[in-house]
This record gives sequence, C-alpha cells and structure tokens, in this order.
Amino acid sequence: MFLRFVDREPRVRCVLWGHVHQDFRAVRKGVHLLGGPSTVANSLPRTRKFSLDLEGPSCRWLELGADGGVETGLLRVDQSSTGRTSQRIR
Repeated sequence: MFLRFVDREPRVRCVLWGHVHQDFRAVRKGVHLLGGPSTVANSLPRTRKFSLDLEGPSCRWLELGADGGVETGLLRVDQSSTGRTSQRIR
C-alpha cells in the first residue's frame, strides 16, 4: 500500500528507512530507496545470510537541497573527514 502511494506521488524522490544492517540502495519507478546501515555491525551488501562486513559500522548521511535533490553516502568509523563517498539524487 505504501509503495502504491509512492508510485502515484510525483513529489516523492527518495524513501529512507533504517536500519537494515546493510547499505541498501535501489530505484523503483524513479524513486530512490535507501536503507540505513547499522552503527554496530553490518552484513555484506546483497547477501541473504548475515556475512560480516569487515569495513565495520557505518551510518547514512543526507543533505537535502533547496532544489529537492538529495545527496547521500555512508560514513564509517575509520573514514577521514575528507574521504566520504557521496551519491547525488535529483
């Protein structure tokens, strides 16, 4: 029911939920779907059975733009302040 609403609502560009113990990213009918990983332990992406991700805990960051765009990426404990990876969603 929720996804049917999202499918019909042209203003929705991104749906975020957490946490899913993985970096989850998908696109459905132009809407970005983002799962927030765990700040304790994560599984390797795209695995059904938990397989410890040795990159460690992480969290998802978001920057919401005035133009409706969303910039997102993951922060990890051992990542430098200048080394965050990002993805721009328009």
